[in-house]
Amino acid sequence: MLPLRVLEDLKELGLDVQSDALTPQAGLSGAEVYRIGGYCVKSHSLASLSRLVMLHLAQERWSESLDWVPRLLAWPSSLGSSCPTVLVVKQSARDSKDGRFLHSCWECMEWMSGESIASIAEVTCEQIRSVACSLGRLHRVARRWSAHAQAENNFDERMADRNRLLRQLVQSGFQLQRRRLKTLEVRTELSRFVSMAEEALGCAESIAKASLEAMHGLAHREGPRHWVHGDAWRGNWLFRGACVSGLIDFSQAAVRWPGFDFARAIGSMALSDDTGRWHDAWEHYCQALGDPGYLLDEAILMHRVSMVLTLCWYLEHPPWHEGANDPSLDRLQEVCRQLTSAGRIASGVWTLGSADSLDS
Repeated sequence: MLPLRVLEDLKELGLDVQSDALTPQAGLSGAEVYRIGGYCVKSHSLASLSRLVMLHLAQERWSESLDWVPRLLAWPSSLGSSCPTVLVVKQSARDSKDGRFLHSCWECMEWMSGESIASIAEVTCEQIRSVACSLGRLHRVARRWSAHAQAENNFDERMADRNRLLRQLVQSGFQLQRRRLKTLEVRTELSRFVSMAEEALGCAESIAKASLEAMHGLAHREGPRHWVHGDAWRGNWLFRGACVSGLIDFSQAAVRWPGFDFARAIGSMALSDDTGRWHDAWEHYCQALGDPGYLLDEAILMHRVSMVLTLCWYLEHPPWHEGANDPSLDRLQEVCRQLTSAGRIASGVWTLGSADSLDS
């Protein structure tokens, strides 16, 4: 149920907020999301307030040019009608578990209609092309901003983290991950998955070793840095048939290397060895954007490194170990398929010859 203060602000904006009309939706992040007519209302922690102000400035700019980016509403009673953000600070929302008082902020934006794609097996070539074109347009708009368009320096925290974690995994020989898998072999309900994860982990180690030099070069080279969506995987793209109708969840938006978006989007819609789809998506992306300022091989490298790190994260964190029906198993199995798919490519892994091209 939406807090009373938020309901009051929604009524002040002229929205129909009868409590029986609210439709809670379960987001992957665990955030509370409600649909009120043509609007989406979502909660965040109060600690996110300063960051959300910047995110909303970026989202507002995107929505001015792209009709599939949700438009934001203002909250005149809370922040003033001139404020470009759409935040409400909720005071004294009681936590029923321990009796403490919590503070949260809420955002209200246009509800984007459409269907998301649940499985990579359901993705069509037309949908990939539509996503690639839409992503190219998103990046093109961001590159044109006169303010906040470019990073002040070439440092990218996410890129640096991935480079550091990959090196640590190679140096450790993936020993922790193998020990975690050993503890699951006695679980009969997970035996089929364990064999899949063992094969994927072997591919992950080969990919990590062969990608180390190339990843180091990518993390330290100069390249484009501008606002990106930050989590452009297929679950955040909405479709009407084959065409993109919406892009949601801008909570990870930031000034970063744009190849993250391409790798995240296409990597969640095509397997690693489906090179035809990757090249087709790249062609449509470049047609919409122009010169991306980075290479397709660099985005593919980032996708493979991300799959290695994602598999290791799942193995190191136990929530999915609770049983074979845990929803996170579906995502984990897809990561395993991505890694074994990469292992089916002729050379099997990222070659050091590609690292030379990255630095050139």
